[in-house]
Amino acid sequence: KLLKDVNLTESVTLDASAIKSGKYIKIDGQDYTLSTSSVQQPFQIVGGADVAADVEVRISDLTMESTVAQANLLSVAGGKFSLVLDTVTLDTTGASSNDRALPIGWNSTEPGTVGIEMTDCTLQASASGYAIMTYNPVELSIENSALTGYAALYMYNDNYGNGTGSAGSAVTIDGSTITANNPYATGSGSDFGAIVFKDKDIRVDIRNSDITVNATGTSHHGIVLFDTNTGSSIYTESTDVTLDGNSAHFIITTRGGSGTLQFGAGTRSN
Repeated sequence: KLLKDVNLTESVTLDASAIKSGKYIKIDGQDYTLSTSSVQQPFQIVGGADVAADVEVRISDLTMESTVAQANLLSVAGGKFSLVLDTVTLDTTGASSNDRALPIGWNSTEPGTVGIEMTDCTLQASASGYAIMTYNPVELSIENSALTGYAALYMYNDNYGNGTGSAGSAVTIDGSTITANNPYATGSGSDFGAIVFKDKDIRVDIRNSDITVNATGTSHHGIVLFDTNTGSSIYTESTDVTLDGNSAHFIITTRGGSGTLQFGAGTRSN
């Protein structure tokens, strides 16, 4: 468990145990890399039980990589905390089977909304993975960053007890790129989206950004998938939207959900 600030002086391979942080701490990666091919959850941030025990973690200039199936690379375990990421790369492209570069609220039923700020970051998941997946409510700010995966942002509910659900979350994305890739065939149950709402009353605002959906197979892939729940929305402004492939769409509602996708001033589509 980390109990004080860390300044890396070399790249590190994790092969046996995970690193946990549960207090105010700064990690300066100094452009080095933390990598693993064996630890499913190599770095976990555990929030405090109440406001008095609030946890703040700041990570800068660090690359984290995992090739582990179902990886939870930088895992946030809920509770009271704030996380600031500055020039951080989270890469699970070498993993497979539902990998998550940044899972938020994983295996945590602590109540409350957590705060996360990302600037100049790159989050990359595999063709079956998620750049960001939330299980608890979050206030998430993303600036000048890139998110890539089967879904860039997957806002989950509490169906399986992995968290309290993402309802009430607010996400702002500015000056960033969102890329979703779907290479799968029709009938594989793989219709999905760049941004997926599996909970209700979530708002995502996207400005000055680029959104690309690559549907290279025959499964349908949307800018947004409203999955089973209602009341969530996306608003875009000054954003370029690219749909690549006959199975790429603006909205997917085949799973029974509904919501709003609103293109504001300056939004352009191919």
